[in-house]
Amino acid sequence: MGNCNYNELKDFANKIEEMSSKANINKFYEDCLNELAAKFLSKVRNRTPVGLTQYEDVTDEGGNYIGYTKGKKKGQIKQRVTHTGGILKRGWKVKEIIKQNKNYCVIIENTVPYASYVNYGHRQEPGRFVKAIGKRLKVSWVDGQFFLEISEEELKRIMPKFLNKKLDEYVKKVFK
Repeated sequence: MGNCNYNELKDFANKIEEMSSKANINKFYEDCLNELAAKFLSKVRNRTPVGLTQYEDVTDEGGNYIGYTKGKKKGQIKQRVTHTGGILKRGWKVKEIIKQNKNYCVIIENTVPYASYVNYGHRQEPGRFVKAIGKRLKVSWVDGQFFLEISEEELKRIMPKFLNKKLDEYVKKVFK
């Protein structure tokens, strides 16, 4: 009968045991969730609209107001719109990652009070003057932009490929 050396097989078994330890698996899950949450935040922030919140009258070097000379706005003073918004876009945060039994949950929130109105849509009172935009409201319903749901669906599409890649990297790291 021949002699066998089982050292490599024992090393392989030890690596499998190390890889599948509860601490390593939980760290792997949390690392993946952190990366997915960061990807989601990036996607939802890019889709979140920035309001046109500041209007100023256009003047020449002498301080005289410049108006329109042709078209529908003839006689009206030209206005410059400055993009000073972005509060809604900056409001996105990863609140926490929770583990419940075998499931993980990532809580992502936007603390800006009007975030749900922009995302899902809202009612308004036609004819009411809004000083912030300098206009009267014209329609009774403003459609939502659904940037949260669109970003979520996009993340769901890329998630399997992302997780396969991360798992391959994890296995290669253990068996190098």
